[in-house]
Amino acid sequence: MISSPGFNPAVVAAARRAGLPFAPGVCTPSDIEGAVAAGCTMLKFFPAEAAGGVAMLKALIGPYGHLGLEFCPTGGVTTENLRAYLTVPGVAFVGGTWIAKKELIQAGQWGEISVLAAAARAAANGK
Repeated sequence: MISSPGFNPAVVAAARRAGLPFAPGVCTPSDIEGAVAAGCTMLKFFPAEAAGGVAMLKALIGPYGHLGLEFCPTGGVTTENLRAYLTVPGVAFVGGTWIAKKELIQAGQWGEISVLAAAARAAANGK
């Protein structure tokens, strides 16, 4: 699954032509309606925390729940708050750079990335 920070109909169309699963970024009802009109059912809620977090996502999902949309919150999601997002009906998964930060990748810190990924998995499982 690839995604973008916002909704751009031309990018959605290009991804579709390339056969790529694509989740455009959405943050408002208008974004969601544009993405739905373009045929998208997986949406990236971005920037999740700056846009109001779990409460905002619940408010957005409410009027669109009947459409069977799935969301991936990103932007401010952390090991500490990811469980709150994952308990929201309609959230398929969460994403973010906190697990594999650019500097960790550049430094080849695979062990540290593994520790962060394990902590995220444990948090997702409620442990």
